[in-house]
Amino acid sequence: MSLKLADVITRNPHCLKENDSVLQAAKIMKDQGVGVVPIVDENQKPCGILTDRDIVIRCIGESHDYNQCKVNSVFSKGVQKVYEDQNIEDAIDLMKKKQLHRLVCVDRNDKLCGMLTLSDLAHHIRDNNLLGDLLRQIHLEKGQGQ
Repeated sequence: MSLKLADVITRNPHCLKENDSVLQAAKIMKDQGVGVVPIVDENQKPCGILTDRDIVIRCIGESHDYNQCKVNSVFSKGVQKVYEDQNIEDAIDLMKKKQLHRLVCVDRNDKLCGMLTLSDLAHHIRDNNLLGDLLRQIHLEKGQGQ
């Protein structure tokens, strides 16, 4: 029997709104030990993600004052989402195809319910060949005409 995403995702991640501060996001990342925070609208529907890399490259790297910088000026829009009732294989295929480290997981009302990360997959999948193939697809084939 195939695992559903609901069985492996990190549920109820801390999330922020577009007008929240980058500093607030960084504190959440530090406190929670994560490198990503989902960004949601007023209805808890995801509109993007903010990664630690976004903060470094788009805020600090562009000489913005991180005390004043808002999430809406640096977060990654156009998030790839999966549904919690989908099979884990569907998510892995999407991660391979789009070369993604993580996916936002929503319910059938498109409300955020969790995040799927490589770490989640490593904890729940015992097939090292499958995990290795996923990592190769994400990391080694970037920039090779895909």
